[in-house]
Amino acid sequence: MLSQHKVIKAFVIYASIMLAVAWQTSRTRSQSVKPIQTKAIANYSGGDYVGSDACKDCHEDQFK
Repeated sequence: MLSQHKVIKAFVIYASIMLAVAWQTSRTRSQSVKPIQTKAIANYSGGDYVGSDACKDCHEDQFK
């Protein structure tokens, strides 16, 4: 028969493992939540577009 000390020790180890697993899963879940978009989406008309060639002078890496 198991002594009371061994039962308590086993319970503490089991509870610690379960808490660690719960903490890890809750942390992973909260990091996967996508942020809420707070800025309004800009609406441009077709006449506002100047083409990608106008941007390449300042944004050479992105243009490539």
